[in-house]
Amino acid sequence: MQRPNILLIILDATRYDYCSCYGFDKLTTPALDQLAAEGTLYEYAISPAPWTLPAFASLFTGLFPSQTGIYATRHLDPRFETLARILGSHGYSTFIITSNSWLSTGFGLVRDFMTVHKLWQLWQASEDVIVQHDRPKLNMYLSAIKKHILKLDAPRNIVNYLYHRATQRIDAGASRTLRPLMKWITAQQGPWFAVVHFMEAHLPYRPPLKWLHRFARQPRLAKQLRGADQQRLFWRHNAGVELLSHEELAAWRDLYAAELAYQDFYLGQLLEWLSRQRMRDSTCIVVGGDHGENLGEHELLNHQYCLYETLIRVPLVISYPPLFEPGKRVQHLVSTLDIFPTILRVAGVDIPPSAEDYHLLSDSPVRPYVISEYGKPSVPPVTVLAKFGLKPEHFKRFVRGLTSLRTERYKVIVGTDGSKELYDLEIDPQETDNLIDKRPEIAQQLLSLLHVWWQEHDVGPVDQAGSLTGKVHSSVVERLQALGYLD
Repeated sequence: MQRPNILLIILDATRYDYCSCYGFDKLTTPALDQLAAEGTLYEYAISPAPWTLPAFASLFTGLFPSQTGIYATRHLDPRFETLARILGSHGYSTFIITSNSWLSTGFGLVRDFMTVHKLWQLWQASEDVIVQHDRPKLNMYLSAIKKHILKLDAPRNIVNYLYHRATQRIDAGASRTLRPLMKWITAQQGPWFAVVHFMEAHLPYRPPLKWLHRFARQPRLAKQLRGADQQRLFWRHNAGVELLSHEELAAWRDLYAAELAYQDFYLGQLLEWLSRQRMRDSTCIVVGGDHGENLGEHELLNHQYCLYETLIRVPLVISYPPLFEPGKRVQHLVSTLDIFPTILRVAGVDIPPSAEDYHLLSDSPVRPYVISEYGKPSVPPVTVLAKFGLKPEHFKRFVRGLTSLRTERYKVIVGTDGSKELYDLEIDPQETDNLIDKRPEIAQQLLSLLHVWWQEHDVGPVDQAGSLTGKVHSSVVERLQALGYLD
């Protein structure tokens, strides 16, 4: 029997409850909805981490962030077996396409892929040329020339710099994803494993106006926010210094919904192309979010500083008729960590002993609970915060590691600062009523389970504060800061 192709599509910063197949009141994801009708949808898919770097490390290794140490090192150690390495050693060609700099070579996530396509480069190279745009234009260009263009391969760097400047005004990469992916797939002679990373739902939200008008209830306000300095807005909001109004939050969410719909359009284009190529029946398609997004809940925006459902509950759909029942909606808890053993099982490859074998096939044991981890963040540098009119003390309350244990009904969140939270998700899905002192017996049961889990996995509370400084190229740091990462 011929081994199936495997297509893993990750929707960055995509919330499950903004997808129409999960009940959103507007048609944001018709392509994902159709895929769910043809495959299996997981109602309660939980990410082990609330942002891209640790979430992808877990997707690619089947290990929790505390097991890989990714929060402390900001780098995936080569001793960990990855999907790309394992499948590549079993005859699969491997490919990844992304516009997120966490998947640059410096962080180790894409090390084992045979082909890596960076959407911010026209001329593919390991050197990244991206500059900050908050400086005076002359200084900005002089900085780019000094730091990037005159180093290494100057012609290639010039081309890539100009390409990035031009394409970033179009979108986050969705419109440029399909052509190189299709070209690579068409050239394959044997089974292949491809990872597609869509970034449209990630800040900043700047959907094309056509899509904005489909979802904006207040088009004028939505347009204003679309053209605003969104990084300044969300950092001041998170600091509690200048909260967005109710009307502004509604428009902010409409921009997000429009981005999801725009992203889904290109997902649909890709799925239609696979059908025309008669590859759907021979390809296992996995579509899921790496993490969610805060849209004003708990007075937070973006995807940091918490482990609430807004950040860790994500969409997950798998379509491959020989193994996944069409139209099925799985009601029990799963972790996106389970994608790792699932893909290996579909490919007929043994699972490394280091990874858990809670897979997503029908004969898998059911997880009694799921774990998520958030490593202690650094206090953002004074120089970075100053441009937003903020100070480090505005963020000191967030400097703590977090671990959550979620059962079907309850969730406990433990902070390295001694904080504890308990929520009854059945009656309080928004996690607004902390029951830690009101339900001590339930709290103790969940805390005991968490301590046992730490012992069994030989880990503890995630209390590392890693740093980008000196570890990666300065241009990558600048690009990540533009995406809202300030450490």
